[in-house]
Amino acid sequence: MRVTARLLLSLLLLAPIVVAQQYRESVEVRLHNLDTVVTDREGKPVTGLTKDDFIVLEDGVPQEITNFSSYESGVSTVALDGSSPAATPAPAAENAPPSRRFVFFIDEMAIQSSAREKLKKHARELVRSMRPGDVATVVRPTATARIAQDYTGDAAAVEKSLMKAIDDCKIRLTAPAFREFTMFRRALETARTPNEVSAAKRLYVDAARQRVEQRIGQLNALLTTLAGSDGKKVLVIVTSGLSSQPGREAYDLTEQMGLFEPPPGLEPLDQGDPGAPRPPRGPGDNKNALRQDLRETERATTNPSWAGMERTPTFDFRPRIDAFARAAAAEGVTIYALEPEVPLLLNSTRGADSRTMGSTLMAEHVDASRVVPNEMLDQLLYYEGQTLTSMAEKTGGKWFRGVGAIDDTFTQVSSDLTAYYSIAYRRKGGDGDRKPRRVQVSVKNRPELKVRTRTEVIDPVAGEDMSSRVLASLLYPRDVNDLKMSVTTEKPQRKGRSYLVPLQVVIPVDKITFLRANDGKYTGRVAVHYATARDDKEFVSYGRQEQIIELSAKQYAELQRIRYRYTSEITVPKGRIRISLGVTDATSKLSSLQTVSVEAK
Repeated sequence: MRVTARLLLSLLLLAPIVVAQQYRESVEVRLHNLDTVVTDREGKPVTGLTKDDFIVLEDGVPQEITNFSSYESGVSTVALDGSSPAATPAPAAENAPPSRRFVFFIDEMAIQSSAREKLKKHARELVRSMRPGDVATVVRPTATARIAQDYTGDAAAVEKSLMKAIDDCKIRLTAPAFREFTMFRRALETARTPNEVSAAKRLYVDAARQRVEQRIGQLNALLTTLAGSDGKKVLVIVTSGLSSQPGREAYDLTEQMGLFEPPPGLEPLDQGDPGAPRPPRGPGDNKNALRQDLRETERATTNPSWAGMERTPTFDFRPRIDAFARAAAAEGVTIYALEPEVPLLLNSTRGADSRTMGSTLMAEHVDASRVVPNEMLDQLLYYEGQTLTSMAEKTGGKWFRGVGAIDDTFTQVSSDLTAYYSIAYRRKGGDGDRKPRRVQVSVKNRPELKVRTRTEVIDPVAGEDMSSRVLASLLYPRDVNDLKMSVTTEKPQRKGRSYLVPLQVVIPVDKITFLRANDGKYTGRVAVHYATARDDKEFVSYGRQEQIIELSAKQYAELQRIRYRYTSEITVPKGRIRISLGVTDATSKLSSLQTVSVEAK
């Protein structure tokens, strides 16, 4: 990849106008905000609590609550004294509830017809509960147009796009996770040598890893588009096969112990260490114990460790998943996840609890256990549970599995939006302190009440990272133009097997902040970021150029007559190319972001 750039400051024939720079002092409120849901033993929201009823601990240290609000928008709640709303009306909310921003992330899955209808019914009810000021978007990660419906307050438009997205999740062999297993099973059935078996497993692992890595990247990109937006943010993920260690289930437990050794110099933990993560259980173990493992996954130690087969850096996506969940929590996003279908054909002899593992993916019924590892389903469920547990618990949401849990998923989202508390306390760290800290919220002298909020806090980095925004815009275009930037491109020129795309970025210089130097000159600094992708790929290349702009006192006095021009040639492969361009003013932090497309042929 080659990038060339040159800076041109051109004087346009406009009347000279002297513009004085204006500066405003602002005070940043450094707070951690915790949206908190309180329920009774039956899971009903509890209202009427005050600031003095709560205890907030950060890494075990009590924190002073500086801001407190309660929000209530329904009648299906329980008053503080436990009486029914009819006998003792719930107190009115202190403030009007903030507007809400819903994101429906509908993965490509194979879902039976009856389950799709149930999913559509509950999704429709949630969309129809949108209030004035609420907006929603529908995202399809594998569709050509990933934004099936852009943000809108039109509930009817959201409902139409969401129903179509769910209807598209029909039972078919091309559904990614289903296709991966089907091809894997067939390859094992026809394998005649150990090398052929190894090759089949490698292909399965590579496909699973690529799919999961793509989804994590897309979720991170989606999160970047939510950064800085106001209101309460809810991300509903409907997915399948989002494993924290994709492909590992292709190997039985004995193979895993032999294949994945601990890193040099790191001794195995004692098997009795209570802080060590538990390995997946085999099909002969108690099912309830497995489900308990799934619930407790994220309570394990966060220190690097090797416990039996748990240490597999090659496959382990947990750090990236945890980082995404922490970033979502820091942005005030609450994640609810649903895995509606589980591929029971992995082990055709296994029973199904409709609330946890209901499925009809039993087509082409064969004795799969003869050719795939016996523990494959248990491991798949376990590692998918790790992913969804991290996303939900770290953000204060919940996750559900199975056809029978579709009702529970949307009931939970609606209930959590009905009555909740917003609690804030001052953060102690400085900008850039990225160490996560454990947070706990409880109600004084009410141990029977269950409190749910995000489980960690992390201090944000000052300013928004333009590199992340530029990359995110390749998937979910988002135009921001505080600097009044314009972008033009010319026809790509072939050079060898690649193409050069000439482009030009123009910004009025009076939108850039300049500082006066001792010599009387004025200096501004901007950073230009770009990222490219081909239609069939998520990402191709990324680059960054920092530019220093110097103006004489005379030029500064005629600021509105000057344009900043950045010209570049970006090397791209053949095909339809998306180019995302972002510019940030280093002083004011104002920015512009735009996405353009070209055809390199």
